[in-house]
Amino acid sequence: MAAPKRKTDRDALFEAVTNRDGLVCFMCGTAHSRASTMMVTQIDHDDEDVTNPDNAIMACKTCVRSRDKRPLMAYMKLRFN
Repeated sequence: MAAPKRKTDRDALFEAVTNRDGLVCFMCGTAHSRASTMMVTQIDHDDEDVTNPDNAIMACKTCVRSRDKRPLMAYMKLRFN
């Protein structure tokens, strides 16, 4: 019998942010039907606590790649200009 899976901090963070925000991308506003198209990304990459759900947002993988670790507001300005 296989050992039960244990939740990692990353899984717990993903679950907490999904429960709070659903599967809607914070950056583009698209509602997704599958969790596999979504990622949790940090609002402030300089914050040391990467497990804090208050510093995390749900975003689609496309937006996360486009942001490329830019500050969130800088990315949003660039996106909407």
